[in-house]
Amino acid sequence: MPDLIDKPLTIVGIGLGRFVAHSLLFTTVTFTVSRDLGFGCTMHLILDRIWEEPKVLFFPFLGMLPSIHHTIYDFLRILLTNRTVQAWELIGLICLAIHSRVKS
Repeated sequence: MPDLIDKPLTIVGIGLGRFVAHSLLFTTVTFTVSRDLGFGCTMHLILDRIWEEPKVLFFPFLGMLPSIHHTIYDFLRILLTNRTVQAWELIGLICLAIHSRVKS
């Protein structure tokens, strides 16, 4: 879910690909809406190793983030060529499948 929000924002020039939906504040709000959404957002932050970007993790409490413009092509190129990104996406899918199975 964080990527579904933040990546389109980057395409229109807001944020850096990790923005408001990659923050603890957003994750906390999602928990109030749904435990499953909150769990998914938490797992996403862990798999993104978001603690390496404290300004994003604690947004907006550590100040505003700069913006950059990316295209959909940029994201697809990274997904299709970067083995590390592919591995983390696969791990995320496995976590989602396990969570769905345990919940049933």
